Amino acid sequence: MTLNDRVKMVKSANLMLSEDYKDRLKAEYMQIDLRTEALRKAISHRKINLTPLELDIMQEQLLGMIKYRNSLEMRLAMLKIDTNY
Repeated sequence: MTLNDRVKMVKSANLMLSEDYKDRLKAEYMQIDLRTEALRKAISHRKINLTPLELDIMQEQLLGMIKYRNSLEMRLAMLKIDTNY
């Protein structure tokens, strides 16, 4: 995890404590975005060391995370919440 990713994770953790559901929703998006990218990198860097079953499961997990992230992104757009962080 890069320093920039760590800063984003701390920022998202602070937003999770907000009373405003829009802040918490944005934090959730930030976290799933970071985790999706981390899983994508893990899969591409470890393909050689993964069994076919492990790779299939991780790719399925990644697809689920991407779908969830995209759903959050659409919801944030509907609510006019900026997804930049």
